[in-house]
Amino acid sequence: QYVDSFPRNERRPQMMFLMAESLAQAKEYRLAIDAYEGMAYRYPEREQAAEAAYAAILAHVSLASAQPDDRIAMIDSQLSFTRVFAEDGRAPLVLGSAASALLDASLYNRASQAAGKLVAWEPAPSADLVTAAWLVIGHAEFAMERHTEAEQAYLNALAMLPPEDPRRGATTESLAASVYRQGEAAASSGRYLLAADSFARVME
Repeated sequence: QYVDSFPRNERRPQMMFLMAESLAQAKEYRLAIDAYEGMAYRYPEREQAAEAAYAAILAHVSLASAQPDDRIAMIDSQLSFTRVFAEDGRAPLVLGSAASALLDASLYNRASQAAGKLVAWEPAPSADLVTAAWLVIGHAEFAMERHTEAEQAYLNALAMLPPEDPRRGATTESLAASVYRQGEAAASSGRYLLAADSFARVME
């Protein structure tokens, strides 16, 4: 009631944050998400704004909803956090999580775009995060039948994966598949020399 009664009060952002905290503690996660995000993105310059935005993401996790709309809402919350609070040290990890979730949701174009932002992030995130982002790009581009882009993403991932990394085998197979699909596309359009070159590269 205090929050609604004094919309221009200087203490309103703090009261919104406290209200969100109370709702989260009461397991009223949907209401808490609205309150956290209302405070964070209405008052992004406030000291607690980034904490409120991140708490909204945690509330989505606690909600643990399997509904598609709720899953997308959580991803959108993650992307909003990384966009508005890009200087927060948690932003790269949150962006990586969003990219993976978009891939799992078969939203391939959005997944590739989110992962592309992560590989271009400055300062550079950890090698593990960047490697995972290249793999997301590879899988998303392959699913969209953009096999040249998928090939390059898999090559970038392989360049970063340690020799003993268990993902190397599957990534190498995905790389070969992306090259083979390029050969198939070339052959179907009558570009037989290009097709032969692609098939030869698969055998290398």
